[in-house]
Order: sequence, then structure tokens, then C-alpha cells
Amino acid sequence: MQSTITESLTLVALVLRAVARVATNQVFARDPYESRRTALPGPRLLQVLVFYQFLKDPTQAGLRRVVDESPVAQEMLGGTFARNTLANALTQRELDQMIEAWLLLLAQYRPFLARCGQKFARIAAVDASLLKLSLAAFDWARYRQKTGAAKITCVFEWVRGVPQQFVFSAAAKAHDLVAAQQLKWSEHWTYLFDRGYFSFPFLTDLINAGAHFVIRLKAGVNYQIVQRHVLPTVKLPAGIKALTSDWTVRL
Repeated sequence: MQSTITESLTLVALVLRAVARVATNQVFARDPYESRRTALPGPRLLQVLVFYQFLKDPTQAGLRRVVDESPVAQEMLGGTFARNTLANALTQRELDQMIEAWLLLLAQYRPFLARCGQKFARIAAVDASLLKLSLAAFDWARYRQKTGAAKITCVFEWVRGVPQQFVFSAAAKAHDLVAAQQLKWSEHWTYLFDRGYFSFPFLTDLINAGAHFVIRLKAGVNYQIVQRHVLPTVKLPAGIKALTSDWTVRL
């Protein structure tokens, strides 16, 4: 599945979820032909057409093959569909209905489309991992009394799912911040860190580079709540925890 689309599954799922949130059914419910309302409902057809845009094989056969072979695609699109069903939906659906539905989508997301592709929307996660090594082969990599290890720090681009930077540290016991000093921060990017990277001088360097960050505070850090924001009510996908609070604070 991952080799048949041009973007990460996470991005595709988010885009389809955004399409489903718009009440386009009010347009297609007016269709006088019940078969078109039930065989491949208009809102689902829109999702299929959006999914089609992400395929590396931009043909109807390529679309059906991906959906037939991938349980993930079936979950995204609400199951499989027959060739004739898709063909009839594409050829018999009234053009005015499709235009009206696309205009609804455009009206909903037009304010956000203007920001698409801007650098400030780019997200990367930063984390370090230990690489276990044999002391018999690498005597410089002593980590414990009888074990060896080195540390590798990675900047991982979230949307495309590819690493941007690596820093290799021979000293596995070195603090994460030591290796992070060698990383290069890009303007308008947002970086995600765990609390091991919490350091006011370090975060100041990110701000000076024009970057943004998301990080968990360490215990004992004093802060003052400036403003409490209302949390949106949204249905989250499985495995995603809901926010408990949204505050503007002053450290």
C-alpha cells in the first residue's frame, strides 16, 4: 500500500477525514434516483476521488486494485466497490451536484488552503535512540560494565515520514541536548521534543532560528496561566488521546 500512493497514509487519512466532516450529503440527498443515492453515495464518491489523487497509478484500474488489495484503503473508503458501480457513479452523477459539493468543501476549507505549502506548516519530531554494540569489536563504546552502545539522534519529517538529519554520538551516556546542539533548525518549522530536551537556552536557540517547538515541561517548572481556551469537540481516531486543557501561560 505504501508504494502505491504518493503521500503517507497518515496524511491521506487526515485529508479524507476532513472531506467527511463537510455536510455534502445535503446536496446529494436531493438526487431523484435512489440507485445513485445508495450504490455509491455522493459523499463517499468525493472521498474516492480525493483518494484517487494520491495514487501513483492514476487510472480507474489502479484505484480499484489498491482498494481491493488494501484493508487500510478499504477502512478509509468504507469498503470495496464494483467496477460498474464506480463507472456509473462517475458518468451518471449530475455535474451540477458535483460542482455544488466541491464548492461546499472549498467554502469550508478556503481559509486553510491559503496556508497550504507554507513553511510554518512543516513538522518534524526529534528523538534519540541507543545502538547496541559489541565491546569486543568497539572497545570505545562502553555503556555498561559489560555492554556497549552509541547514540543516534534523528530529526524525522512527520508528513513525508523520512529522516532529515542524523547525529551520531560515540558516548551513549551523553545527554540528548549535547547531540542536539549539532542539529540545524529551519525557519518556520515546528519541532516536537520530549521533556529530555527541555532547556531554556536550547529553546531560545530555536526561537532565534525562526523555528517553533512543542515540548513537555519538566516537573517543578513554574508558570502562570494567562488565558484558558475552549477545547474543540472532535471525534479522534483510535489511539489518539484527547487534550485535557489549552492554556496560554507565562513562564
